[in-house]
Amino acid sequence: MDTFRVLLIVVLANALVWGLFFWQRSRLIARTRAAVERSGESWVILPDNGFYQGMLRGVVSTKTLGAMGLTPSRLIFIPPWGRNMEYALKDVVEVSENTWFAGNYRSGRPFMILKFNDGSEVGFQTRSHQRWMEEIRSRIPSGAA
Repeated sequence: MDTFRVLLIVVLANALVWGLFFWQRSRLIARTRAAVERSGESWVILPDNGFYQGMLRGVVSTKTLGAMGLTPSRLIFIPPWGRNMEYALKDVVEVSENTWFAGNYRSGRPFMILKFNDGSEVGFQTRSHQRWMEEIRSRIPSGAA
């Protein structure tokens, strides 16, 4: 097989994988948006691109691309496969930011790090980082930073 054919196969395989990823993600976003709206809850920030990394007792449990949205009471992360991850804002004890989280650095972009009352932490990256930080800080129990 010549180099051109190998390159073409690699490019087409990548296009297929990423196409399936974005198709599945858009389907799940639509389903989640509808479920939240049917429940009578509103969106503060509609689901948009995001990167998620979870930690439990210092061990990385999950890293994935997906989408995330914010309601007045919870942050919902929508992975491309599997179940949504939902975080009640009432359980957040601290909100911080850092370019490093759980040993990861991604192009100097800051992680928004949520610490929960059980000691677990999750880190998120999104295009509208400052807006997310402000919206979550305004909705967590008083006294939490």
